[in-house]
Amino acid sequence: MGDENLRDKLDRHFTATFKLDTSSIDEVNEVDDNVNHPAHYTMGRIETIEAISAALGDEGFQSYCAGNVLKYVWRYRHKGGKESLEKARWYLDRLIAEVGKGCG
Repeated sequence: MGDENLRDKLDRHFTATFKLDTSSIDEVNEVDDNVNHPAHYTMGRIETIEAISAALGDEGFQSYCAGNVLKYVWRYRHKGGKESLEKARWYLDRLIAEVGKGCG
């Protein structure tokens, strides 16, 4: 019970501090999805990626995504294999979506 209260407080804090719109965040599936919604990166309704995006701003977040693409492609033969490539693709897709926001 105490952990849930802390999670709720952190959820409200990050939502208010970074002015996050949580209306479009899907609930995390009960099945752990290490590529699209890793359970260990979710606090309440806010995923860490959303807090990072809000904290870094558009340009900083795009650089963050590009760096993660490089990281996961670089290491896939030594750590993670196919899952690392899937994570690289996830970050590339997110980068493309972020860049696309500025074009419209």
